[in-house]
Amino acid sequence: MRSILFGMLAATAVCSNPAHAESGVGELPRCSRCVLGKINSRPMAELGSDAIRFSSEPALGGPSTVVEVGQDGPGSRYRVSVAYLAGHPASGWRKLGSFHFWLNGDDFKRLLHEVEQAEQQQSENDAGAGGVDEDGERDIIVCTDGPGYITEIRSHGVTRWISGSCGDTANNAIASLMARLVRYGTGVFLKHLDGGSQPSLRLPDKE
Repeated sequence: MRSILFGMLAATAVCSNPAHAESGVGELPRCSRCVLGKINSRPMAELGSDAIRFSSEPALGGPSTVVEVGQDGPGSRYRVSVAYLAGHPASGWRKLGSFHFWLNGDDFKRLLHEVEQAEQQQSENDAGAGGVDEDGERDIIVCTDGPGYITEIRSHGVTRWISGSCGDTANNAIASLMARLVRYGTGVFLKHLDGGSQPSLRLPDKE
């Protein structure tokens, strides 16, 4: 029984994510066995003064996606790279495939604006959050099976990151935005199949 209990506690320590997202300023610490380590992701500073990278690393394993948007040379284009992986945090990840496409400067600015709006909304929610325990510490709900979202944001030469997917976090809105971005990119190649329509990059306005 003792060994079983120890195993359960160890699994929780490895796979848990706090309900309130963690965030920081500067480059995200790298892990060689993590998804971003597997694809040898570059520091955000190398992607230009403005860039976005979103990744998923499911705590219970399964499919993983990395979407990276950075400046493509000195021009106004931005390259979007999408990588697909599969695996598990304990056993490692394998890359299944990838593709890329480009955004013009105006489309990227709109995308970055929506990501930063989600980031700002989370900051406002965190500032007004209540819920403390008897020791005066903030309540934390532990999630053991989250998708492992991480968003890295770089604007005006400053890099920030947000991790987590449980509770009130910007990453859930950003995940929807990244899914829309990937559909937009594949839509370039599929327009002839659906009458020439192109998905929008913008999230629908909230009612």
